[in-house]
Order: sequence, then structure tokens, then C-alpha cells
Amino acid sequence: MPNETVNAAYMVIKPGTHVLTVKYWVKDVATGVEALFRRLFSSFNYEKNDYYDMTYALNVRNYDGYQYHKWDAEKELLGWTRMGSKPMFGSPH
Repeated sequence: MPNETVNAAYMVIKPGTHVLTVKYWVKDVATGVEALFRRLFSSFNYEKNDYYDMTYALNVRNYDGYQYHKWDAEKELLGWTRMGSKPMFGSPH
């Protein structure tokens, strides 16, 4: 559930018709990994002295790094494990 008290931003723009692009920079402080998400809002006439809710659910998934899939696979490749940074089939003995 969104929490506007900790995850919100407010912008002021000139009234009129605008096409807006909103960029979200996200950083995982534990790993240092950063990502950029963009959302394009189509042409809209923004009135003066008004505000508009523009929500965007990032729907970030948490991957544990031990699941491997082929492109467009419907299920996980069973039996794959991680050795260093390369996936290897079977268990390392």
C-alpha cells in the first residue's frame, strides 16, 4: 500500500497542456545497485490551482540470485546452482 508521507513528491508546473516524463532513480543501499525508471504521461491540460495524483507502482521483485531461467521460460531451470558469478548445472562436488 502506498504511503505518501514517506514516498511522495510534489511538483509545480505552469498551467497548460504538457507531455510529462517522470524519472525515478532507485538505489539498493545494501548492494549499491542503481536503476532508473521512466514513466511518460500523455498530453494533458493541467489547470491552474489544482493538483493531480500521478501514481506509479514500481513493483520491484526480490530475486535471490540462485534462480536461473532461459529467455521466455515458463519455469525455473531445476538443478542449476551458482559457482562464483557463472551458473553451472548440477551441484558442485
